[in-house]
Amino acid sequence: MTTFSVPLPPMQQGRVLTVLSIDGGGIRGLIPATILARLEAQLQEKDGPDARIADYFDVIAGTSTGGLIAAMLSAPIKDENDHVEEELSKKRPFTAEHIIQFYLDNGPDIFPQAQADMWHTTKNALKKVWGGPKYDGKFLHKKIDEIIKDVRVADTLSNIAVTAFDVKHQHPVLFNTLEAEREPHKNARLADVCIATSAAPTYLPAHSFKTKDSNGNSHEFELIDGGVAANNPTMVAMSLLTKEMIRLRQKLKHRNVQLVEGDHDVDARNKPTMKYERPGRPGRHGEVPDHELMGETASVDCTTKKNMDKLIEIGKKLLKEPVAKVNVDTGVYETVPGGPTNDKALEKLATKLL
Repeated sequence: MTTFSVPLPPMQQGRVLTVLSIDGGGIRGLIPATILARLEAQLQEKDGPDARIADYFDVIAGTSTGGLIAAMLSAPIKDENDHVEEELSKKRPFTAEHIIQFYLDNGPDIFPQAQADMWHTTKNALKKVWGGPKYDGKFLHKKIDEIIKDVRVADTLSNIAVTAFDVKHQHPVLFNTLEAEREPHKNARLADVCIATSAAPTYLPAHSFKTKDSNGNSHEFELIDGGVAANNPTMVAMSLLTKEMIRLRQKLKHRNVQLVEGDHDVDARNKPTMKYERPGRPGRHGEVPDHELMGETASVDCTTKKNMDKLIEIGKKLLKEPVAKVNVDTGVYETVPGGPTNDKALEKLATKLL
C-alpha cells in the first residue's frame, strides 16, 4: 500500500516514471480537478483512504491554473484540526476534492463578476483606457499565502514543474523540485510560484519576489503566467526528466497523463481533453472532443455558480465518453472502436500506478 511514509522510489534504471500534466485555463481548472478527483477516488478504493495523487506521480507539471493545481496536489499542508507540529514530509497534500471546493469557494472572489452600477461601470471603462489587469489579485495572493504558508518548492511531496515568464529579463522560468533541492536560488516559496504562474496577462498583475543563492546573492523575479512562453507543461516535464536522466546517466521510460481544459482548433472552439501517452508510443493518445467549451464555459474568469457547476458537469461527462485517439493521417481525434470509456481507462491507469 502506498502511504505518505513510503514515498515513490528514486529515479533509477528500468523503473517507469510517471508524469501528470495539467494545462492552464483559469476557473476552467474545475474540469481537470473533477477528473483528478475521480482518479484519486479509484486509487483510494484500491490502495486505502490515505492515497493522494502525489503518491503515484514522479512529476506533476502545470502552468497557470494547472500550476496552482500541481502545487496543491503536492504541497504538504497542515490539517486545520491538527495542532501537533510535525515534519513537512509527514503532512498530506490537498485531495482533488478539496481543490474543487477551493475553486467553488474562492473563484467568485478571485474573479469578481462585473457589477452594473455607475461606479463599477466607470471604473471598468477607465481600466480599459489606462490599461492594467482586470483584477488586482489581492484576494488570490492572500488565499494562497493562507493555505501554502512557508512551504518551499523543495518541500513538495512529489516533484513539481511549474512554469512562469520573467517580464523583466524576458525569458521563461521553470520552478521544479529537482533543481530546487540542489540550487537554493530556485527554492522559492511555493506560494510565490503559485501566484506567479496564475498571473495571466490582462487578468492579474505580475508578481515580484526575491530568492538567494548559496553565496547570499539575491535573485529577483518579476513573473507572469508561464503559458506566455511555455504553454505545454507535458513537454516541459519531459525535457526536465530527460535532463535529469542524462545527469544520472540512465535511460528514460515514462508514462504520461495530460489533462487539457481546452484546445484551439480551426473554427476557434475549445475542446476539453484527456490524453494518455504510453512508453514507446509517442503521439498516440486518447481525446474526448465532443463537449465543446463555448460561451461562458470557454471563459477563464466566469465564476457564476451556474458556470462553475457546468464546468464540473463537463468534467463528469468527459469520464463517460469513449476513449479517442489521433488519426495520424488526418490529425483528427477518433473514437477507438470497442474502446473503453475514459472512466474505465482511468481505472486501468489507477491499477498500473499501484
